[in-house]
This record gives sequence, C-alpha cells and structure tokens, in this order.
Amino acid sequence: MKRKHLFIYLISACLAGLVVYMLCAGRNYFDFVSQKAVLPIVEELKIFLILIVFPLFLSETGDKSGFSVSAVLNRLAGFALLAVIFMPLSVAGALLGAYPFGTVLIVHLLMLFIWLVMMAVVNGDSSGNRIRRYYLAVFAVCGGFPLSYYLLAEFYGVGPAVLLYLNPFWLVARILG
Repeated sequence: MKRKHLFIYLISACLAGLVVYMLCAGRNYFDFVSQKAVLPIVEELKIFLILIVFPLFLSETGDKSGFSVSAVLNRLAGFALLAVIFMPLSVAGALLGAYPFGTVLIVHLLMLFIWLVMMAVVNGDSSGNRIRRYYLAVFAVCGGFPLSYYLLAEFYGVGPAVLLYLNPFWLVARILG
C-alpha cells in the first residue's frame, strides 16, 4: 500500500472524527441531528469512500492476478485497514445511538461485500475502461434507482421497493434506522 492511500484513509477518518466531535460537543453545531444519527453518518461516509473515492486511487495500483489467494488477501487487507481506522468512530456511534452489536456487524458485512465487489471490478484496471463502467453502474444504482422509485410512486402510486434496497446508502439507513 502506498503512502497516498494511507494518507487518504487518515484524512477521511480525521474528517469523520471532526463531524462526530461537532455532533457530540457541548455546543449544538447541528441542532437537527441527534446522537442516534452519529453511526449512520459514519457508516454512510465509509460507503461513500468505498464506492466513490477509493476506486480512483486503487485502480492503478491493483494486481492483475485475478482471484488468487494473495489477491483476495490484499483486497481484504485494504478493508481491514479501513475498518481499524474507523473503528473508534463506529464504536462511539454505536454507543451513543445504543445500537446492538448484531446491527453494527450486519452493516460491516454489507460494507465488506461492497468492498469486495468494488475491488473485483476495479482492481488492475490500467486502461480505465472498467472504472468508467463501474462509475456508471454506481451512479445508476445510487441515483437512478431511487429516482425511478420516486417517479413511479409519484405518478402511479406504487413503486417497486426493491429499487430502494439496491441503493447501499438507503440500505444502511434502513438497517440502522
């Protein structure tokens, strides 16, 4: 792992820590946010980093060995580093919001699945073709499906709820909400 990757991990954790501090400080910087919202904020920030930010930096340095044991372990090491760096924020959010351990574990397993899918698609892409298709799919799932659900619900009265649950941000909010 290169230094710039570790730098991105640490900067994102510091920004998330600042948000958690501002939520829990004596002054109310955000009057509209309760302490129960700390964990969803941290977890959705991690999903944003996994889906949008990390593919930009991990695509050019990936190995092209496919699904060998060492390649899978390298993919899991990146997620483990993300989980360890964000662990204090996740624990603080879980304690502040009184979330059970099982719920937090389900959210982290969902993030592990998203991480592995992202690494399987993006890893070793030096030409940039897969990364373009990856971002098109991410924006379709995260933006297009909820918009389609809203339009179907607005104009026809019924929208297929599966469109919402394919969006990872909505799914985490639903699990933690």
